[in-house]
Amino acid sequence: MSSISPRSHALKVLFSSLVVALFLAGNLRTKTFGAEISAEVIQTHRQKLTEARSYARAKDSAGVEAALVAMCRAVPNSDDWNIEAAQRIVQFVESERKGGRIDLDHELLLRATQKLTLVERRAADPAVKARALSFLGFVLERQLGNHKGALAAHRAALELAPAQSAASKQAVERLERSSAVEGTIAVSEK
Repeated sequence: MSSISPRSHALKVLFSSLVVALFLAGNLRTKTFGAEISAEVIQTHRQKLTEARSYARAKDSAGVEAALVAMCRAVPNSDDWNIEAAQRIVQFVESERKGGRIDLDHELLLRATQKLTLVERRAADPAVKARALSFLGFVLERQLGNHKGALAAHRAALELAPAQSAASKQAVERLERSSAVEGTIAVSEK
């Protein structure tokens, strides 16, 4: 039995229907990460994701990247734009992997790492460099299995902005423990 009264349930259904109707009519805007996103923007994103999936089926990684970066809201080719583009690529790869629909994952992830490396090389702000390096470390470790590269990226992020890099600190500790265990196993196998 439900603990909600029939009247309360009816009001919830009515309210939900009203919200959906207003949203579909384009009169409602949602706030996401401090930015307003209209129904039109959401529709554009859906179209770009559909394009990206079509390019992925055609094994066109450049087309996938172009469709995904078209959704970026930051100033094109800025450091923030490159970080956002890398995030969109990684999110797309993760989503497509879950659905078992991607063959270009390695190539796309390398494109994301190139964008993050570019930011690390050209950014003047140490906090921006640290953000790019921290995300690079995540991609290298979790997506590409490159633990040595991930450890180097996280260590560099920690050096640049220790207060900002809590995730990198945890990653360094985890990767160092993992490296120590792997080293112990390798020595015991000899």
